[in-house]
Amino acid sequence: MQTQQHREKLKQGNTEHLQGKEEFCENTELFRTIFEKAALGIVVTNPKGRILQSNPFFQQLLGYSPEEIIGHDIGQFTHPDDVENEQALFPGVIEEGQDTIQRQKRYVPEQILRRIRRVIDGK
Repeated sequence: MQTQQHREKLKQGNTEHLQGKEEFCENTELFRTIFEKAALGIVVTNPKGRILQSNPFFQQLLGYSPEEIIGHDIGQFTHPDDVENEQALFPGVIEEGQDTIQRQKRYVPEQILRRIRRVIDGK
């Protein structure tokens, strides 16, 4: 009798595990779809502001490829007047245990940055 009950518990545990795994996969796929198809820029950074992921809308908005964005500091793409405020947000994430920052912000598109670099370089 105990063996049968033990088997039933194992079977129920396996079923719950498989259901949980299936739900996790569905949620992961949903997140990926939202991330890829969103009509707003989404960036995932580490706590220090290094970009780990960016979605296609963000890349198109700024005119950069993923390779030109990933691994760079978010401040590199931030409007100069907003950089100080942006940098002040990241310590709060670590100290207060926040896991997200949501805000509207200004960015500098790639074409403008290229023009600025040409002026600075005297070209």
